[in-house]
Amino acid sequence: MEEGANQLILEEKELKESYNDTHEIENKIICGETLNILKKLPSNSVQMIVTSPSYFLGKVYEKDHKFEEYLEEHKKIIEECKRVLKDNGAIFWNVAQTIRNGEVYPLGPYFYNIFKNLNFFLKNWIIWKFEGGETPRSRLFGRYENILWFVKSDKDYIFNLDHVRIPSKWINDKRCRPEGKNPEDFWVFDERKNIEKLDDIKRKIINLKKLISVKSEDYVNQIHMDELFRDIDKEVSSILDTEDEILKQNLENNIWTINRVVNVSKSQKIKHPITNETHPCPFPEMMIERIIKMSTNEEDLVLDIFNGSGTTCKIAKSLRRKWMGIDKELTYCEIAEERIKEVKI
Repeated sequence: MEEGANQLILEEKELKESYNDTHEIENKIICGETLNILKKLPSNSVQMIVTSPSYFLGKVYEKDHKFEEYLEEHKKIIEECKRVLKDNGAIFWNVAQTIRNGEVYPLGPYFYNIFKNLNFFLKNWIIWKFEGGETPRSRLFGRYENILWFVKSDKDYIFNLDHVRIPSKWINDKRCRPEGKNPEDFWVFDERKNIEKLDDIKRKIINLKKLISVKSEDYVNQIHMDELFRDIDKEVSSILDTEDEILKQNLENNIWTINRVVNVSKSQKIKHPITNETHPCPFPEMMIERIIKMSTNEEDLVLDIFNGSGTTCKIAKSLRRKWMGIDKELTYCEIAEERIKEVKI
């Protein structure tokens, strides 16, 4: 599966009108329009699709679109996704919410209806939470996104539970499985190192001391202190060390903490190798690793139809899966190519 010095990017114009199998285009990034490229792929050829479509946030390529047109275009894409998926295949569709005329429109329910009308079966509606981000001034900030996990068949699909178990919280309870428990469908993501968590604890303690020094017992001040106490307690629990390795795993892994890449330090931003242009919304790698392990086996083909910075393909390659990415922006394809080449297997 190692490509060596081979170019990983194919342009849409280089493709055939159609393919009988994916052998010629496996382990490639295809630069072009998603719907056009999907139509060239063979039916029942892809084990899993994991992707995140645009959120209809007024980007340049969405300026002339109406919301209904946006949904109709994605319906056509999802129809093709169903055709190319194997009968026991799955699709993970990551969406958040969009704003129209000052009103929040949750995209999850709109896409759920599309998938359901195409006879997909919903296995889980996964919520993943993150910290940071630009806070709106006219409403509360939704620091979470949704991953809709659909399968083509409700009877036949891959679910590798043992590959994604997390340690049980109550290690001495005989009712708990010794190999770990099934992860829940609410994931918290934060990719900080322990030293960064310690720095945050110090900062929060300083802020707490300032609040405590204020004699006023007003309601808002009390809320701020309560939040800081909870945050500090959580931070300390997540970095405690212990000789009991199982208990240590419980403390560290019971809640998945991996933040959005856009919220971490500048050094971790994903950039173009020449222009240094950054990708605005790459997937967290640990989240994609969990999904791929959970719903595919080695040598299965994983496809990202809105490939962006190439996280799906990079992780799929590292896990010895076949992979394919589609994106119409050449800059993003080039970013993805560099990241995928870094993986040596």
